Amino acid sequence: MKQERKKIIIDEIEHWRQSRLLPDQYCDFLSNLYQEPKNMKSHSLTLATLRNGNSKPWFLAFGIISFICFIGFYFSSFSLSLQIATLVIMVVVCYLFAGIYNNRSRMISLILAGAGSLLMLVLGVWIIALHSMYEELWSMVLVTSCGLIWLLIGYILRIGILHYCGIGGWLLLYAVVFVRQLPAISWGELQALWIPLVLLFIGLSGLLHKYKKMLSQVYFSVGLSIWFMPEIDLILLRHQMPSDIVLLCVFKLAVALFLLFIFRKKWIVWVSS
Repeated sequence: MKQERKKIIIDEIEHWRQSRLLPDQYCDFLSNLYQEPKNMKSHSLTLATLRNGNSKPWFLAFGIISFICFIGFYFSSFSLSLQIATLVIMVVVCYLFAGIYNNRSRMISLILAGAGSLLMLVLGVWIIALHSMYEELWSMVLVTSCGLIWLLIGYILRIGILHYCGIGGWLLLYAVVFVRQLPAISWGELQALWIPLVLLFIGLSGLLHKYKKMLSQVYFSVGLSIWFMPEIDLILLRHQMPSDIVLLCVFKLAVALFLLFIFRKKWIVWVSS
């Protein structure tokens, strides 16, 4: 097969990948069929790379760990502006390299994105604690910011768990707001607050499964998670423990399994790769 024809086919496969016409796994398989062996050289960090004596991963790990330790030891002595600048730079660098390695080594990309997300949350909480800020307000600002950034980065880099965590952060804010506004509320009223969100995310999963498979999977998982949020809200946030809470949880579990069984032909298509 001529090189020009191979290039046309590979470009077409990449177009399918970008347009979400085929799942990433199928696109990767088709790309590997038409790539030259020299172009299929792995750039990922594996145990074999470490065993063969490649020094680059070791120096890279040493540099990263040393830098994190340096920041950890002296972070509290920085001024507020320098602390914020340090947080922003570290997070941006992590996400930038996560994007660079996203198509080269998925594992490294996930580690970098996870490190950036964790640094954003931990350093943000640390800054709030160090400067004795109005914790309730700034904690909500931090969670809102983290949730929004995780949503965007998870979508851009196709990291479902990060997109899921971003939604989780916003759901936490939703719960806290209603705890403040409606401190005394019954189990039935809590269902009215949360069950519409279950329907919303399950509906989005059904609408998007043909176009954005990752979002469909994430939204379906979010919908399932929210199903038990009224009970979590009641116990953990409102510190109430009704005597029949176990029976209510068993009842909701039975209803969830019944609905999943009835509609199995639909949701399995939505979440399958």
